[in-house]
Amino acid sequence: SPSGRAIFGGGFYPAPSQTNVMQYLNLNTLGSCFDYGDLTTARATTGACSNSTRILIGGGYIAPARSNIIDYSQFAAQSMSVDFGDLTVARSNTGSGGSSTRGIWTNGYGPAFSNVIDYVTIANTGNATDFGDATVSVYDKFGFASPTRFISAGGDLGPAKTNVIDYVTIDTTGNATDFGD
Repeated sequence: SPSGRAIFGGGFYPAPSQTNVMQYLNLNTLGSCFDYGDLTTARATTGACSNSTRILIGGGYIAPARSNIIDYSQFAAQSMSVDFGDLTVARSNTGSGGSSTRGIWTNGYGPAFSNVIDYVTIANTGNATDFGDATVSVYDKFGFASPTRFISAGGDLGPAKTNVIDYVTIDTTGNATDFGD
């Protein structure tokens, strides 16, 4: 974030219960996390993305099902999250990231392994739009972005793992392309 904060939302606490607690820590100093506010719904294994003004937290696990909820919060106003919209498919364990304009969630679990890629325009609230498909259907994918590309790597296929790396150009839509391994 521009404020030098890392923000975390949801999780399992106390396990196996889900929590709605959001916390932050200051990246420029050593120390513990502080209360930031709450998500609209307690859930775990969410995916998050941000630009310089907003953090979005989407999807997740709400026992016994998966969630399609996207919440957002303003970095400048430490407060409760507000409903942003919904992912196209309810799922948890997604890879996520974004640019200054778009947030992206890829893959996930719910109720099967997913290859769906969704995107939102971070400045505008509303439901996610289908971006395209990943090259493999997995969950627990890791996602990150540059200003122009979103890259997702690895993932879980159930009893096995994958080393596939996919990418998309953030300002367009379409299916992912194999980046390498």
